[in-house]
Amino acid sequence: MVYAMTSILAVSLLLIGLGVIITGFMDKKREKIMRNISTSKIATLSPGLVEVIGTVVADKLTQSPFSNTSCVYCRYTIEEHELLSLKNEWKSKKEFIENNVFLLNDDSGKIFIVPDDAEVDVPIIYESIIKHDTDIPVHVKDCLKKHEIKFKGGITGKHKSLRLREYRIHPKDTLYVLGGVEKNPRGIKYITKNKNPKIYYITKRSKKINLAHHDTFSPKALIVGGSILTLFSGGILFIALLDQLRFLF
Repeated sequence: MVYAMTSILAVSLLLIGLGVIITGFMDKKREKIMRNISTSKIATLSPGLVEVIGTVVADKLTQSPFSNTSCVYCRYTIEEHELLSLKNEWKSKKEFIENNVFLLNDDSGKIFIVPDDAEVDVPIIYESIIKHDTDIPVHVKDCLKKHEIKFKGGITGKHKSLRLREYRIHPKDTLYVLGGVEKNPRGIKYITKNKNPKIYYITKRSKKINLAHHDTFSPKALIVGGSILTLFSGGILFIALLDQLRFLF
């Protein structure tokens, strides 16, 4: 029993450590590109990697599932918390995305933004915690039903609190976009995920704030921290395995 619990903990820490390392390398690559690329005017864009800043113009809107707000992009999460649980934590996070192609406009022109496959870095705009099924609006119930999420869970039928969050992009928002320009068969330009290097980043933060963020939360620190955590958890797993083998033989 102790071996099983130790192994589960070690594997969990190992996966977290590997995730931190991967995040660190991705941040480092993005930081390097951002420091070595200049912002282009939309009217001058040609196929390839570009950096643009502009204002969102809605070609088609979607409704966010919880706040019922008009937007062009919405990432939303649903987390559960068992009311009778001794652990005060949210779990079973489920994430979904609804978006449309939209236009980005600067003082020189407009270009289509295809947000599929992009790393969209926007803050939480809406959060709601639901503790009773009577608190759930009809449109939220429809969303939960669509994703097969029940308000009562498990064999015990324990009631759960739900935490609902939305991360949105609206018309008139100013965006920083780092991606690749391509043309469709009709010659219309649009921005999507760049092929080499593979990168597509959309955020509401300015380039200056983004680079300051990298200075504060250094990718190197993430890589080193993740490596230490990975080695530590790997050591625990190795020791637990040796202990188990000694017990068997």
